[in-house]
Amino acid sequence: MTGETWYHDTAIAAPLADGLSADLSCDVAIVGGGLAGLTLLHELIRAGVDAVLIEKQVVGAGASGRNGGFCSDGWAAGAAQITRLVGPEGAEALATLAAQGVAWMRAKCSLPEYASAGAKPGILTVSLSGRSGGEISGDGLRAMVDSPRYKSGTLDMQAFHFHPLNFMRCLAGEVRDMGGRIFQNTTLGAIARDGTGFQLTVTDGKTIHANRVVLATGGYGGSETGPLARHILSIQTYIGVTTPVAADIRRAIKTDFAVGDTRRAGNYYRMLPDDRLLWGHGITTFGTHDAARIKTNTMRDFQRIYPSAAPDFEYGWAGNMAYAVHQMPLVGQLQPGLFALSGFGGHGMNTAPISAIVLAEALCGQSDRIKLFDAIPKPWNMGKAGPFAVEAQYCLLKMRDYLTERRG
Repeated sequence: MTGETWYHDTAIAAPLADGLSADLSCDVAIVGGGLAGLTLLHELIRAGVDAVLIEKQVVGAGASGRNGGFCSDGWAAGAAQITRLVGPEGAEALATLAAQGVAWMRAKCSLPEYASAGAKPGILTVSLSGRSGGEISGDGLRAMVDSPRYKSGTLDMQAFHFHPLNFMRCLAGEVRDMGGRIFQNTTLGAIARDGTGFQLTVTDGKTIHANRVVLATGGYGGSETGPLARHILSIQTYIGVTTPVAADIRRAIKTDFAVGDTRRAGNYYRMLPDDRLLWGHGITTFGTHDAARIKTNTMRDFQRIYPSAAPDFEYGWAGNMAYAVHQMPLVGQLQPGLFALSGFGGHGMNTAPISAIVLAEALCGQSDRIKLFDAIPKPWNMGKAGPFAVEAQYCLLKMRDYLTERRG
């Protein structure tokens, strides 16, 4: 192991150079080199807009390049929650958008240039309570995942799993070849209004003058993002990757479909191309970045589901996800000329790119689909009390999941 994550140790070469060498001006400045920001730049360049992107580390360094690699339909919030927020018609329109996001990602992954993303179809969603009405149960379920805690499952063959960091690097390479300007290792210090637009002060005192600014930061953004920082919470989750697995693991996990369960803070896992197991778990506002502790905790979590197996976890890492308290993203104008494209935690691989496409349409005057997001409230994150409130909420959800499972 040489990299921070298994993805880094198996990634294709990064396609971009670093740094902003001189002051510049542009129409749209995008802050954040995750999937949302990079897709937005892709769409704006296609439309002929003079846009640039800055990223304080490297493209895909945050959640977009270190997540579980699942792409499926839906949003982080459930259908009932979305209906409460925007009404039935708005919820239906957002459901259509989510499906379009999956289709956009699938189309990209099917291109020869994206072969290194290694997309594979199929995500199996399992229930520990038996109340989900899944069509797979009994021997059919045990033929795929043999855990005493699983009661039923549903297989989605439109969903897929893939190598997210390689996808990000392929997308960055495509944007570069289109003439897009991406400046890595370029940290935003401040944003100030400047006459007809904004002045962004970045690394080494360089400046970017932009008519419009899009804040596409995720769980790694801070106070420099101004009004966006009042709405977003940073939530941690954890992933471990094993050494090449032994026979006892394959006797329990017999499928090459990705697997996730229906609990709010449940497990998500999949076999990797080099015969390792990736295992994700946990949602918390207070956690650890220590790899040894993450690996120990991941083993403990794994054995709650598969008590008869004991893999060796070689990798363990944390990832910060961006959430609003209602679990829906913030997309649209915060102030005149200043836009948000954030809050895709928990379900971003389809929702981030399609939201970026909708925002690009609005910035180019091509459609009014942005109204779907205008209807979603932009709640305050409760400041310093926010992480404690969210932690309490997740503890309550985990208790509900536990009681539901016990009742069957």
